[in-house]
Amino acid sequence: MTYRLKKTRRLKPKHSFWRNKSLWVGVLLLCTAGAAAYLIFISPYFQVTDVRILGNQEVKTEELQKFVSDRISHNVFLFKTKSIVLVSPAKLRAELLQSFPRLAEASFSRRLPGMIILNIQERKPAAVWCHQESEGTDFLRCFFIDSNGVAFQGVDVENRATFPLLRDRYSNETPRLGSAVIQRDTLEKVLALENELIGALHIEAKEAILLPENRVNIVTQGSWVIYFELPLELSWQITRLKLLLAKEIPVERRPELEYIDMRYSKVYYRYRGSE
Repeated sequence: MTYRLKKTRRLKPKHSFWRNKSLWVGVLLLCTAGAAAYLIFISPYFQVTDVRILGNQEVKTEELQKFVSDRISHNVFLFKTKSIVLVSPAKLRAELLQSFPRLAEASFSRRLPGMIILNIQERKPAAVWCHQESEGTDFLRCFFIDSNGVAFQGVDVENRATFPLLRDRYSNETPRLGSAVIQRDTLEKVLALENELIGALHIEAKEAILLPENRVNIVTQGSWVIYFELPLELSWQITRLKLLLAKEIPVERRPELEYIDMRYSKVYYRYRGSE
């Protein structure tokens, strides 16, 4: 009798689901991501709780703090967060300068835990710039401008204090606050001219009228006018004017003047009522 041996089938050992390495790696990564998300978005350590303002004088601290606080608040999933990690200093700076024309510069720094420091530099008035609201009217809209010629605040011309007055006769467009209304070099030349007139000749300017073709008329407190053309050699023009006043126009006759024209190689002048 012949017997056949049955082949025995080896059973592969069953691997437990909980011993799956990939599963635990995934769980570990998920826990790490969750912990990181908690720290970044929810943890009190990263939440902005203090906004400090440095350098402001005219702009109120409360207004700046509210502006910053409103713009660092974000909704992440179902949570509202003011995480310091999500704060974009560049974006915040751009929005701040656009919303507050009085500010010339702003910089942000972050400090843990939960502090933002805003350091600002405000514009300082250098002059008052005015223009006619519409042609044919005497109504003027006036603004404080800084040393760069940027308009940043409306002002009543009667309340301009001692700031120089510049009246623009060739622009009738209402300027946008925070934008330049006059070139910096032109402003510097006009202000330097007025300073030289008062310093060297004791002639006080009432206003400077800006005209096309780089012309500027200085209206004096005596209501007579000096015509200049930009660009000009300031020292030479003042010397010419000084010689003219000393030799040909005595002090007692200055109130009778209508104008002095400095635009040509020869200086011209005219008294009121003369032909």
